[in-house]
Amino acid sequence: MIGTVVSSAVLLALVVYSESASLPVVAVAVDKCVHQNKTYMVGEKTESACMPCECTPSGRMACMVIDCFFAPPCVDHVTKPGQCCATCPNGRNCKYGDHIIKEGETYKPDAKTECKCNTHVFGMASLKAVCATTATIA
Repeated sequence: MIGTVVSSAVLLALVVYSESASLPVVAVAVDKCVHQNKTYMVGEKTESACMPCECTPSGRMACMVIDCFFAPPCVDHVTKPGQCCATCPNGRNCKYGDHIIKEGETYKPDAKTECKCNTHVFGMASLKAVCATTATIA
């Protein structure tokens, strides 16, 4: 036997009485979610790039956390509007002093020194150029 439909601004519940149980069984149909003091309709998504969420039929927001744990492999990274993680607009690179060196290129700060990006390490150490100085034998 079907009971009374109970509704409020956010929740619509259909109360169904089971013949074998003394307590009613409640089936919930929700059409809205409230997240950070804002109301969302089922299927509606938040605008956050770093934690996108979607209102589910259960009335709860399903959210993902975008983790930008690893720094991008460049010294001139940028975070574009609407994106969570930084990117390298000029590709992989490293730095010697104030000079940016593209990966694969060689920079000569003087006649006897050559600097390149270290592609054999990972993390922040890869952003510092490795330099070798040639010695003149007399």
